[in-house]
Amino acid sequence: MDVNEVVRSFQKFIKDSWPAVENIIKIKYKDPFKLQEAIDDWLQANWETFLEFVVCSTPNQSLEVYGDGADCNDGSSLVFYPKPHPPIEWFVMVSTIKK
Repeated sequence: MDVNEVVRSFQKFIKDSWPAVENIIKIKYKDPFKLQEAIDDWLQANWETFLEFVVCSTPNQSLEVYGDGADCNDGSSLVFYPKPHPPIEWFVMVSTIKK
């Protein structure tokens, strides 16, 4: 699969699933800070699932974190392989989701 196609798939997935995710996390998180942390964790987990799975050949590789990254692992902004290692830097522009 072409990397551009993966980025487009990631963008489409985020856009299509956002309304359902937003409804679910707003039920659980009333504190705006905790709500934003949950959104960041969700975005980072999906970034790793979509992009790192295709682009990186080993668990020792990672992409630069998406946005603010995740806060679910102490000392790391990564979700699945939280060990610190130099990231592969990419610059991706994703448009803001608007209702």
